[in-house]
Amino acid sequence: MKQANLLLMFILASCAANPSTKTQQAKENASIGGVISYPGHVVPTIRVCALDTQTKAATCVMTKAGQASYSIKGLPAAEYYLVADIEQWQYKTAGHVLQVQCIRAPCPALLKAVELNAGQSLTGIDLNGFYISREDFPALPAENK
Repeated sequence: MKQANLLLMFILASCAANPSTKTQQAKENASIGGVISYPGHVVPTIRVCALDTQTKAATCVMTKAGQASYSIKGLPAAEYYLVADIEQWQYKTAGHVLQVQCIRAPCPALLKAVELNAGQSLTGIDLNGFYISREDFPALPAENK
């Protein structure tokens, strides 16, 4: 009986001393997704990255040719830019952008940061700006092959 009580006390003490696994999972269980509005007949294979605006850490996914949406899961709460690169085709860079108005046209769209809370599933964060190149977009990490 003493051994059972001792074991129970040890288990309870270790649970109290360590943060809950569920709490940690909720912190990193957020996701961002949206539609890929590629300006062509076929959507090519695209690498989509969520870039933390503060730490610059990136979490990336690869889509398949013809896939018109993306989803990045397992993200911690943070503010993100959504940027993509395309190896082939005319348009090589994409992003979730905000169209701005200015006096002279054309006005370049600006990357739009999105705030992701713990456990949140953000949808409608579309890749809506495709460009041949954009020097003002943050650099993506090298791709592991």
